[in-house]
Amino acid sequence: MSVLKKCFIFLGLLLGLPLPLLAVHILWINLVTDGLPALALGVDPLQQGLMKQKPRNPRLPLVGNHDMIRLLLPALLITAGTLTLFGIYLHNTSLVYAQTIAFTTLVFFELANVINYHVWDDSLFSKEILRNKWLFVAIGGSILLQVLVIYGLTDLFKVVALTFTDWVFVLMMSVTVIVFYEVWNRLRKVVHT
Repeated sequence: MSVLKKCFIFLGLLLGLPLPLLAVHILWINLVTDGLPALALGVDPLQQGLMKQKPRNPRLPLVGNHDMIRLLLPALLITAGTLTLFGIYLHNTSLVYAQTIAFTTLVFFELANVINYHVWDDSLFSKEILRNKWLFVAIGGSILLQVLVIYGLTDLFKVVALTFTDWVFVLMMSVTVIVFYEVWNRLRKVVHT
């Protein structure tokens, strides 16, 4: 189980909330967000001009402060966003409904974050985003699998069918991680120029 899911569950329990995800949800999240998209990222073409860049200073750590911030802040954003929706739905609906929202939000957050890893230093609006069509096929496949679970395998996964409004909330929340990376990249470029 990834650090993100552990952090999410730990913080939920620390806040006195019921278990936000079931074991079957965690296994499924690992399958759909770490399976197809990870394979597609593995065939990402190299960035143009990569060989013209200066080599990395061998005295610098492999994962520097900038990289740590870039990895940890989105994890905190994903955790906070998912727990926020879970708490709202827990207060207004049933536990199963809230778990379904948390489950689906976490899947969509992680799929959105895959796009961030794909563009990394580039803008989301650059032509570089289109350099790996397999990534978008993988993300689309993962989305279809999640929709199948929500509407076709409700008993197996202990979930309920979501409404259109629920999907709007899930999508609006999960896109915040893309907005974060875009703002981070732009600010970093302004500071370095």
